[in-house]
Amino acid sequence: MSGSGALAERVPWVAAAVVACAAAACDASRQDGARDGGRSDTRADAGYLVLEACEPTLASLETVVFEHACGWELCHGDQAAFGLRLLAPDVEHELVNAAAGSCPGFLRVVPGDPEHSLLYQKITLDHPPCNGHRMPNGLGPLAPSTVRCVRGWIESLTPGSGSGADAAPR
Repeated sequence: MSGSGALAERVPWVAAAVVACAAAACDASRQDGARDGGRSDTRADAGYLVLEACEPTLASLETVVFEHACGWELCHGDQAAFGLRLLAPDVEHELVNAAAGSCPGFLRVVPGDPEHSLLYQKITLDHPPCNGHRMPNGLGPLAPSTVRCVRGWIESLTPGSGSGADAAPR
């Protein structure tokens, strides 16, 4: 079952978040297209977006985080905001050593360096650089355990990882 309506039926707060996000334009406006993979474990807890437990691996981030919090149709799904498709089969190519479409001079993920990775800045800072919205926009900040997963994955990458290895890190 997919679509934000299906998710909203099982997780009532999502309906309110989708409405709030649409009103805020969600970087590019969210539409039906949330992908929940049949799970109903997404919830808001103490102001955080709490997802299933994840591992600091790209495969885990794809299924636990990107699919549930980022893959809305016009956010980072098929019609990706700033060209970042987090549900793409080649998501590593989209992220690692890849120039940030919304932020000239930044890389989406700098191997081994979360603090200089725009992806990490976007999920940890209240006012990240460039299009300064904390992600996921309209759903609240990711729970600290999820942020640790993202950080751990970035830290596990070695210089030269990814396809954009010639890009200069910021």
